[in-house]
Amino acid sequence: MATGFHQPVLDVERNAMLSVGDRAPAFECTAVVDGDVVGLEWDRLHDGRVLVLVFGSVEDETLAPGDFAALSRALVRIEHVRGRLAIVCRDHVFEIATWANRVAEEGASGDVPIPLIADSDSWISSHYEMVSDDGQALWGHVIVDPAGRVRQIVTHEIPIGTNVTELIRCIASLSDEGREADDPFGC
Repeated sequence: MATGFHQPVLDVERNAMLSVGDRAPAFECTAVVDGDVVGLEWDRLHDGRVLVLVFGSVEDETLAPGDFAALSRALVRIEHVRGRLAIVCRDHVFEIATWANRVAEEGASGDVPIPLIADSDSWISSHYEMVSDDGQALWGHVIVDPAGRVRQIVTHEIPIGTNVTELIRCIASLSDEGREADDPFGC
């Protein structure tokens, strides 16, 4: 697979904005996963779990190391409620790999555990409505349910950041296993 290449998997009509309830645009991509540059297919990425795609850029720092650290620390809790997390970066895969290596070295935690998807041509970002009118990367996230439907689209300015606890609550609400883990008594 070519570096930074995005191959649409589904035919997505782009005459209207992506909305809650729409089928999520599927794609194949190049990503940095556990320190390696790999091809990543939609089925492997989504795999029937609740998927959170977080959008930003390492080059223009819309993906801040502090937000990344908070997402990394929450990864076990996200997986516990049958969620999956990936970060879509509007950067070239080698810029992402360099950034991930620096973050891993500074954190002394080894490889970065979250897939970092290269979106240098903005195909994914534009299909998920994460590009501003002037072409800049927006910070935000999209939640895709196990059936592949968009359930939440959030965009915001960079200083606001992402509430990881709220993300986990949303993932749990869309996952039977998540509801059971958060509410073992079925209340």
